[in-house]
Amino acid sequence: MEHTLIPYEAGPLPADETILVLAPHPDDEIFGCGGALALHADAGARLHVVLVTGGDAAGEAAARLEESRAAARALGIPEPDCWGIPDRHVSNDTGLAGRIRDAIMATGATLVYAPSLWENHPDHRGLAEATLQVVRELGHVGWMAYEVSAPLRPNLLIDIGPVLERKHAAMACFPSQLAVQAYDRHLNALNVFRTYTLPAPVLAAEAYEYYPRASLLDGGLTLLEQEQRRLEQFFAPPPAAAPTENPLQGEVDSLRRQRDELLASTSWRLTRPLRALRRLLDRGKKHQ
Repeated sequence: MEHTLIPYEAGPLPADETILVLAPHPDDEIFGCGGALALHADAGARLHVVLVTGGDAAGEAAARLEESRAAARALGIPEPDCWGIPDRHVSNDTGLAGRIRDAIMATGATLVYAPSLWENHPDHRGLAEATLQVVRELGHVGWMAYEVSAPLRPNLLIDIGPVLERKHAAMACFPSQLAVQAYDRHLNALNVFRTYTLPAPVLAAEAYEYYPRASLLDGGLTLLEQEQRRLEQFFAPPPAAAPTENPLQGEVDSLRRQRDELLASTSWRLTRPLRALRRLLDRGKKHQ
């Protein structure tokens, strides 16, 4: 049962050679999927990293972008571009979907990294929804959904032990954010926890929902959508029970018809005075 809900072995890294990485804010590309990106770079893949916002709601955008550039150098991946959408204004609209579609076509990417649908932050969720929409529309590109602000339900666990020191070094490149919250400690703990179902030699892992190209076409559902459907069925009200037939109902209906016929009878109405007189005579006899 358990192996149908979570992997019990570390899976292979997707072999795509051209990859687009979408991060809602500077640092998400490192905290969420930095290990896998380092492994892709070591394998010779061409990486294109896009920061959708400059993260200006949690610090100065210019400083945060420089931190992401330093982290990319520490990790061994190309420095990111930035679309400059205002922080906390990322939503699944035609504008964002169009930019994602254009980026995929311009880079020739066959795999896209983006946040998962399970995320808490509205920018993360908006980017996840827009990416899913474009992946379904194009069909020829796969999706690696990663976790940052909330755990996801994985169907792929990647052993990042060989590049763990590089990921730690890259996470340390965000002093403006680490002064606010110990994100590196949280994500390191999450990467350690993700080894729970893996063999003991695996020291750290990143969790993903991985959908190869075309797997979400023709009614293919994400794990979250499958779970939502299951819960809808589980909590659906039970069908109304068919009314049980009363074995005496026929007799009751027959008596009601007889009553109605009697009340509508003309003869019954004409003889009413005679019946009343009969009752008076009967009472008179009793008093004699």
